[in-house]
Parts: sequence; structure tokens; C-alpha cells
Amino acid sequence: MAYPKKKKLSKDNKSKKKKSKFNFRKYKRKIIRMIKTFKIKSFFVNLDTDDYILNGYLYPVFYFLGKRGEHLNINFQGDLEINIVAENRLYKMIRAMLF
Repeated sequence: MAYPKKKKLSKDNKSKKKKSKFNFRKYKRKIIRMIKTFKIKSFFVNLDTDDYILNGYLYPVFYFLGKRGEHLNINFQGDLEINIVAENRLYKMIRAMLF
């Protein structure tokens, strides 16, 4: 079987990649700065995974992580509760966006 010859494309006809005006690194830095403006005031987790063995493994982990001031609990009753109180100020967000 004979295949037709491929035409060689000149430099002008080659597909050019369009540069996007969206600079991901620039916006990534801004997003990280915005996240850093938040202050976590309180953090509480009460978790049940519905698996007694996994709960047993997580119990000592949550005990040692909870010593730092966070309230982390494992229960065996089927309750799932997560409370996070975060605080932010408007001037901090504006400063993070502009600079």
C-alpha cells in the first residue's frame, strides 16, 4: 500500500502555542497569602469511623495530638462532629491581595 507523502510545514504554518494571560504562580502566592491571614481560634473534632479496629488505632494518635491544645476525640457511638472557628480582618485580606 502506498501512502501519500506528507507535506512539510513551514515555520509559519506550524501550530503556535498561545500564551495564556493567567499566571498560576502569581495567583498561587496570593491565595497562600490570603489563607495565612486567617487565625484559627478553636478547633474541635469528635470522630467515629464506624470501624472499631480503626478507632482503636486512632485513639492514641488523637490523644497525643490533642495535647497541643486542639480538642481531638475518638468515640465509639457513631457521632461525627467538627467545629472550626476562624477569624479574619478585612484589612489583612486587602493587604494580602495588593502586596
